[in-house]
Amino acid sequence: MAYAVLQYVRRNLERPEMLRLLALMAAESSAPDHPAHEWFRDRYERTIGLLATAVRRDQDEGRVSNARDPKGIAESLVALPACAERVVSGLSAVVVGAGHG
Repeated sequence: MAYAVLQYVRRNLERPEMLRLLALMAAESSAPDHPAHEWFRDRYERTIGLLATAVRRDQDEGRVSNARDPKGIAESLVALPACAERVVSGLSAVVVGAGHG
């Protein structure tokens, strides 16, 4: 999972204009009466659920430390566009202690 996330972040770093557009649209749709509000909320919830499942599976297989809650890791990963450059260089922090949970 960590490798897939790293590839995703690297691909997005090559398209900064798309990250800015997504961030702008997400911010605009934060108002409950915005036409895209429900879509972004549902997208967020689905993404967190899928990532948490992947993290839990990696924890069960000893690839990711059990020290953190899978949902918390998923939420951190979803926040990556805001800090992607920092995370690419420090993504190993997510898997530090793998197999030692």
